[in-house]
Amino acid sequence: MANNLLHITSELFNSINFKELDERWLDEVICNEFTDVQENNMSMGTLFPGDYTTAVLDLSRVCEAWIPKASDSGNVSTGPEKVLWPYLKKLDVSVRQIQGLIYFLCSKALKTTSSNDVKEIGLLSAKWYFTCLRVPGSRAYAVSNSSLFQLCIDCLQIPDIDSQDAAFKWQDFETLLPIVISTMESLLPLLIVYDFGSDLTVIKHVIHKLYELAGSEFSNTPIDFKLNFLNIPEKEQIRQRAILSHAILSIMLHLLNQDVAVFIKWLLELVDDTDMNNRIFTLEMLGIILGNNLPQIGKEGLPENLQMYLSPVPIIFSILTRCDDTSPSVRSKALCVLSQHMKHILDVLMELRNPSNFRDEEFDDEEMDNNDINGQHRSFWYNFSSFKDTIEEINNILQRRIEDNNSATRKASLQALENIICFDVTYLTKENLKLMLAYSDPNIVVRKQTIQSLTSVLETYPCHPKALKYWIKGIFPLVYDSENTVQVKALNVIEEKLLWNVLSASKNVRDAAFSLLEKLYTGKLLSHQRYLQKAFNHWHIEQKLSPEMVSILERTFGSDKDEIIWFYLYNFGKVCKLPSNLCEKVVKELPKLKNWDCHKLIENMLNIFGNIFSDFHPEKLETVQGILKQKLESAFVPAEIVPIIIELLYKTEKHLGRNDDFARVADKMMKDSIEILTPFISCEKPEELISEDLAVKSLAVINGFCQIYPTYITQNLIVLLKAFAGQNKTKLPLHLCAHACATLGVICLQDEALGRELLPFFAEELTTSQKTILRNNAVINIIHMCKRYTAYADTYLPLITICFKDTQYIIRYQTITSVVSLLQEDFIKCDKTLLYPLLFTITDKDDTIHELGKYSLCNLIYEKNKNIFFENFINSIFVFNNFPPHDNGNIADIVKKNKQYSLRGEEGKEKRMQVYTFMLSNIDPTFCGTLIDEMLGVLSSIAECVYPLNEVTESIVRDCLGILSSQEIRAIDTENVVYEVEESEEEPIVSTELEIRKLTLVEPVIPVMISLKNRVFGNRKRSTLFHDIIIFLKDILADFRDDVEKFLAGDKMLKMQVLYEFKKEKVEEEATIRRKKEMQKKVTKPTAPITTMSDVERSLQLSVYLMERYKRRGTGTPAKNDSKRLKLAANKNDSNLPSTSGWKPSNPEGRILSSTPQSTTKLNLPNISKMSLATEEDDLDSD
Repeated sequence: MANNLLHITSELFNSINFKELDERWLDEVICNEFTDVQENNMSMGTLFPGDYTTAVLDLSRVCEAWIPKASDSGNVSTGPEKVLWPYLKKLDVSVRQIQGLIYFLCSKALKTTSSNDVKEIGLLSAKWYFTCLRVPGSRAYAVSNSSLFQLCIDCLQIPDIDSQDAAFKWQDFETLLPIVISTMESLLPLLIVYDFGSDLTVIKHVIHKLYELAGSEFSNTPIDFKLNFLNIPEKEQIRQRAILSHAILSIMLHLLNQDVAVFIKWLLELVDDTDMNNRIFTLEMLGIILGNNLPQIGKEGLPENLQMYLSPVPIIFSILTRCDDTSPSVRSKALCVLSQHMKHILDVLMELRNPSNFRDEEFDDEEMDNNDINGQHRSFWYNFSSFKDTIEEINNILQRRIEDNNSATRKASLQALENIICFDVTYLTKENLKLMLAYSDPNIVVRKQTIQSLTSVLETYPCHPKALKYWIKGIFPLVYDSENTVQVKALNVIEEKLLWNVLSASKNVRDAAFSLLEKLYTGKLLSHQRYLQKAFNHWHIEQKLSPEMVSILERTFGSDKDEIIWFYLYNFGKVCKLPSNLCEKVVKELPKLKNWDCHKLIENMLNIFGNIFSDFHPEKLETVQGILKQKLESAFVPAEIVPIIIELLYKTEKHLGRNDDFARVADKMMKDSIEILTPFISCEKPEELISEDLAVKSLAVINGFCQIYPTYITQNLIVLLKAFAGQNKTKLPLHLCAHACATLGVICLQDEALGRELLPFFAEELTTSQKTILRNNAVINIIHMCKRYTAYADTYLPLITICFKDTQYIIRYQTITSVVSLLQEDFIKCDKTLLYPLLFTITDKDDTIHELGKYSLCNLIYEKNKNIFFENFINSIFVFNNFPPHDNGNIADIVKKNKQYSLRGEEGKEKRMQVYTFMLSNIDPTFCGTLIDEMLGVLSSIAECVYPLNEVTESIVRDCLGILSSQEIRAIDTENVVYEVEESEEEPIVSTELEIRKLTLVEPVIPVMISLKNRVFGNRKRSTLFHDIIIFLKDILADFRDDVEKFLAGDKMLKMQVLYEFKKEKVEEEATIRRKKEMQKKVTKPTAPITTMSDVERSLQLSVYLMERYKRRGTGTPAKNDSKRLKLAANKNDSNLPSTSGWKPSNPEGRILSSTPQSTTKLNLPNISKMSLATEEDDLDSD
């Protein structure tokens, strides 16, 4: 038999004229990987001596004979007479010649002008190649080539039924149909055995072609094939999940409605499977189904119990349920799907209104037991009686997930929240917008998402005050971000919304930009102007600013936005020279009386004029001087403008070379001002005094001229001003005293000796005055002098920072902004003296001060010392509880120096935890173990009587317990556990996380808690700490309930109390569930009994693939999963607590592949024995 095969092979291959193939053409074909090769015009008659169709078919049959049969036994020999390829080499037939011949025949068949005969030879060539790939040694002898394989696949062409000449094409195709089927018979066995490695292009090509064939009109018999050829590396499977999902969707589109309903029902059960990867894949499928509105197909004729699955409601509820999944990867995927389809979901829920009215799903008792907390089963969502309640719960999910430990989950949550806010203005609330302020998030991707989400909200509501405010608050601080890419993204968005939109031809776009500038110009966002200046500096460096932009902006003058335009031009002019023609505009606007009512407008115009007047015509410049002198001499000019006018007059007079004239004006006005002020301190009668406004203006004049001519600072002037600021405060008007104090501060900047003399005076004013305006001016004077005379900074810095506790917002704001400025310019050191006052500012009730404090801590102090929060964390516990430990002198000194920042007592607990949380979020995870050990050391000191047990130390104990049980410390101690989609099993990840928590937290804590409990009971004074200890132990042991007795074996009392708390919690949960069930019975509708449905064989095979996708690589046995599911504590408001979904030990793979009944089976699989395609006509082979 073997000799006969050799003889036939030799005779057949020798009859083919392989030598006629041009070697240079073959080289080009091989070099170009069978693509883009110049056409070979060789005739097929020169290659085949007889009928070439018969010859190619015979070649395929001979190669088929070289494939071992199932009945063959023994080892396969690799000798030249037992393997086809070396035998052909002996016949002087090379593999490249065979490949070249197949390429030649297939490429001719794929031409649009090819005849039926040529198409037939192309199909037979493809059949021959598919057979060759199954011949032993085909991979070793490089017969396989992905490009050639795809070319052969393309030969399986189906005519387009929608084309104009479809009838003629199908008539021709009928003659080729037997050969197409014959070629498929050679392809399908190849798909089962052949390994395509990680070549995803080929796999996608095969899926597309098979779908095309399966959906064609000629597919009257089931094409039986398996998907084993998709055994690609696991990571590649995950990356290509979307491709496979779309392929399954394509097949679903050809199913009958009943089959689609059964398949969706099965997916809704698969999404609750124990395997994390199955849940992720199913969420991908559900998202695609939801996005394509597949459930919106007809429900006529379907059983009542299946109609629900052709509506989007159960799909939406399943996606929402997985948003609180145990696995971060599943939560992230669910939130991504939720955010992508949020508008559609909200539309459906809005239309649904009351889910209980549509309760067509039937759940068993076990599933109904899991509907009290989201994350367990979708039945939870049928508890809500209104659209408002449903949306509120979705908001609760997003609030938890925005604080999730997983960055991908936080990013997806921001996207989902963005879509909710953009859905309707009702959801544009302060609470929702605050959740989007993630500019301090440690993850770069989340910060970038913040920029994108807030910008989308602003584009939806371009002039809404809340959208404007939170866009500025969320994005502007990111221009100082430590990551350059985040900075660039923030600057680009600000550039679009401000730099270019201000110049837009569209009035609506321009008005939106002016609304943003107005928010910066007025109100509580003044501190954000420094970020705008940073943006202008960046645009100047990038050469994006030009005089043409100013010319465009000038055209908008004359509207109600003039004040904003001058503000914009002032910031523009700080970094880029403005065109001199703006001087003409200033000259035109200055005489208008209404403009002088707003000192900010005049201030910006004068500052701009002062930067560009050098090119102005001298005669016109004199006109401006005349206007300014007139205003300066009048009694109605705002005092805030006087120093600016004086400075501008000095510059212009100097430019014109008339310094003597200005000096004469200065002499006259100084004498007049002193004469006006003197009667106020000479105890004259009130009716004889000049108006207070004129006195204030006189102080401003003295302020302005003394900065230019220090010679005016005489002893008489100082005595006069000190009299105003100090001696007669009870008799003089308050604002006069305040202006005198400010003027004294300016004079001190010109004379260090005077400053040294008056610093104690300002310090006394700051600490003793009851008047806000006086304290405000005093602290500003001290800060300015510390900046000018740096030797005094360290001495007076504690006095400055005490203003962080002032009751008045304006003083706290002025102080924090000044300290930030000093830090930025390195006038003061970033040491522990400043750390605790700045930490205190993040507890401020005002958002502006809170954000400035965080900015200074994160961007100015933390950047210079990455370990500063770790090094001072334990110290902060003592400082904010105001407890100086007697066994540590250094800490005791720090506590005493910062006692004014104490937050001790129960009323300060929330603020203390706010500080600890902030510090923890900026501590390197590698310091976790040390941090926990140090806190346990503090607790041990109290337990071992090193520290007394009193109200203060009890507060320290509660702080330590709160920190050790916080999500922040858990986030740190599990930071190195990788939660990635690529992980094949969820259970090992969860086990690793819990093992780390047990080693770093639980095991070290238990002995300390036992000692602390003994100290509490041994103390004479009754303490309430015992209850706190029990609650703390219950919290940290929630994930180790089975080990409570082992952990607490050393203390029977603690063990009994903790077990009692767990039992009590369980009883309360059961009672809650019973109450809900009783309420549900009142609204539950009767449903029709479930009937057995039928499905297609191909769909089940795809389902089998879903279950088999995690087989052991290289074997055919399913991977074992011996790890137990963990029952985690159910806490609805826990931001990182996973749900208990999938706790049942279900094994869908086993149910599909095994015929053994399992009592725990809950997954109802489709009946695949009679599945059919939904075509317009009956199948040709049907009975």
